[in-house]
Amino acid sequence: ALGVILFPDSSRYVAADDAEALFRDFPAFVNRVGVFVNQSIEFVNEMTNRCKLDYVQLHGDESIDF
Repeated sequence: ALGVILFPDSSRYVAADDAEALFRDFPAFVNRVGVFVNQSIEFVNEMTNRCKLDYVQLHGDESIDF
């Protein structure tokens, strides 16, 4: 698996366009993970689609319903 931090305040932040480019040519057997902190559901969904994420990891104040 390969994960990217999609939270701008992190020192390990990867910009959306860079994350999309990074994942573009990865083989199917590599799971793609996006790490999010208090971002909107719209942004999480957008990045899930753009990067073809297999998993999202939430590290903020997101509710169970989120």
